[in-house]
Amino acid sequence: MGMPLRYNIRNLFRRKLRTFLTVLGIGLVITIAVVMMAYSRGLLYSLRNNGDPENAMVLSRRATDRGFSSVKQAQFDILSAELMDQVAFSEPGAVRGAKDPDADPMDSADLVTPYLSHSFLMQFGDDGEEDAATRRGLVLGVDPERAFFMHRTFSVKEGRLLTVEDEQAVMVGSLAWARLGLQPDDLQLGAKLRFSGLEWKIVGIFDASGSGADGEIWVPLDELRTILNRSDLNFLVVRAHDEAGMLEIVDFVNESEQTELRAVSEQEYYRGYAESFRTFAMIGGIMALIITLGGVMVGMNTMYTAISGRTREIGMLQVQGFSKRSILGSFLLESLLIALVGGVLGCALGSIVNGMPMQVTMGVFVFRVDTLVLALGMGLAVAIGLVGAFIPAIRAMRIRMVEAMRYQ
Repeated sequence: MGMPLRYNIRNLFRRKLRTFLTVLGIGLVITIAVVMMAYSRGLLYSLRNNGDPENAMVLSRRATDRGFSSVKQAQFDILSAELMDQVAFSEPGAVRGAKDPDADPMDSADLVTPYLSHSFLMQFGDDGEEDAATRRGLVLGVDPERAFFMHRTFSVKEGRLLTVEDEQAVMVGSLAWARLGLQPDDLQLGAKLRFSGLEWKIVGIFDASGSGADGEIWVPLDELRTILNRSDLNFLVVRAHDEAGMLEIVDFVNESEQTELRAVSEQEYYRGYAESFRTFAMIGGIMALIITLGGVMVGMNTMYTAISGRTREIGMLQVQGFSKRSILGSFLLESLLIALVGGVLGCALGSIVNGMPMQVTMGVFVFRVDTLVLALGMGLAVAIGLVGAFIPAIRAMRIRMVEAMRYQ
């Protein structure tokens, strides 16, 4: 004889306090699990999402990091001339047209782009105020007419692009405020920041699709070179027509004896950069796993306690003629319903952190509560419900019916 579904539904509402506490306990466990998984997913996404497969990065031959690289202006000029004659760039206008159909097309030379980076101590707020913030930020000197269009995933979020006519103007990444430990309003369009003794106005905010550039501050290259009194560059980015063309560029630069530079695919560069943070990522993943497993055990214990307290009820159901299999199925179904409600609650609470920025050593990333994280959260809830109910239900049904009726 099978157990009617209304029996399970009635039990859930008959024990309202126990049902509520069980749902709440499972919900909190799933919340913790979702938050920790979102942390790991966000960190991994940020590390892996840097670089364009069609871009090559050019550095000085002995430099392992773009910040310690030094490329002379003469090397840039020679390389630009050599590449125009030797390799296939993107089709004229292909990159610029994807971003701004009304802009003039870019020719091949435009797709060899110089960059200069420097770390500055910055001030925010009115000068002299006690609450004026001082932070160290990464500033990138860029060619206003080229840099933005070197990356397909970049888009203008607010404001406009830099121009060659701009003076003391900057563009900031969408997460630069978080990297600097500020509030979003501190780096809104039109706000001002001070570094190198000058006041700079934010004319644009760009989004780099979760890559490390989201935490950068961009200024016109010539202005930064003047401030730093430098004639050299840090690195170059070369955009090819496709990935095969990019590899051709890499081989050409590495074999050239004229420039004494080295090239690597942009994605490979950032993968190598991320290797230095592999230990950090592993520690974060291990912490997430430990906390998640601990939470699952707590959730299972909650379900175990809830079912164990109904041993006498199980005995009564057997006396009434219900089979052990139908009783077990009924208890598993009831537990599963509770777990699913707890899972939905936990996923909803955990989703609050989606998109929340997190500052780490190498920059900033955002928590990512995506479909995979939600599916894993609901999967954990189902596991808690089934395993937490199965073991105590089996144990209770093994007790003789007379003993089960006397169970307290």
